Amino acid sequence: MASMSRIYNKPHLSLEDQLTLLKQRGLLVADDVAAIECLHRNGYYRLSAYWYPFREIVAGQRSDTFLTESSFDDALALYLFDKKFKLLLLDTIERVEIAARAEIALHLGARDPFAYANPQFFRPLFTTPDSAGNTKHQAWLQKFNEAVRRSKDEFVLHHNRKYGTGSPLPIWIAIELWDFGLLSRFYSAMDTADCVAVASRFAIPRWHVMKSWLRSLNYVRNVIAHHGRLWNLNLADSPSLPSRGLMPDFDDLTTQPNAHTRIYSICCILRHFSQVINPQSSWPQQLAGLIRDFPTIHYANIRDMGFPDDWEKSGSWK
Repeated sequence: MASMSRIYNKPHLSLEDQLTLLKQRGLLVADDVAAIECLHRNGYYRLSAYWYPFREIVAGQRSDTFLTESSFDDALALYLFDKKFKLLLLDTIERVEIAARAEIALHLGARDPFAYANPQFFRPLFTTPDSAGNTKHQAWLQKFNEAVRRSKDEFVLHHNRKYGTGSPLPIWIAIELWDFGLLSRFYSAMDTADCVAVASRFAIPRWHVMKSWLRSLNYVRNVIAHHGRLWNLNLADSPSLPSRGLMPDFDDLTTQPNAHTRIYSICCILRHFSQVINPQSSWPQQLAGLIRDFPTIHYANIRDMGFPDDWEKSGSWK
């Protein structure tokens, strides 16, 4: 039997009423004017993700009442930390995306300038028609071709002027129109030998590990792009971790329960990529500095992100 739908019936609240409600529930507010301005700039619902950890747990559920000493300032500090954290992760996710696209183009382009359209470069699962006669490769090409049609980039316009609209782009140009989703799906579908060759460029001994990492990074990138909460996110698309001894810097991580579901695992993965792509990168130090500056607040700390107490002594963080 289908469940009955319920109509949302909570009343609209003014900014002042929103703040009054928070104070009635026990949230400490040091400056009403500043808090109202913050609610106005960011919205009650967005900020609520950052005072959520401050709410009391009753019978296994978060209640509306706040824990003792919970404050609006602490929630705001957590929000501002998360904003810096997301920007820092996005910086290296972008570098991974660009480097992976370039490596694929370099590897496949030497054999076929239009390898992305050639079924022989993919595993059968990607090119075998389904019951309707369609393939995953065709679906991928449709999304890519739509990106080409929408593009106003000068390099696409120049290509069309010189070779004619509809003339295929060589892979070293085509990659500039791949978003992370297209990249991740393309790598997952490549012939195994080619996947291994590309993964080895990034010092990843198992291609299926890199496939998982790209998929998880795409998920995290989408969270950031949609301005979602990241700092203590439970990863819905979690990465695979290398077997113990395969990549020693990850050995400590593999011993932690559910480590792959916490954002710390993504930080370790990005640390690895950043060091391979550019050994002179200061990104690991920048991230470490930000984590050390995690705000001192009640009911939230870096362990909520999956960071162990001795994280600076593990792997290459040290």
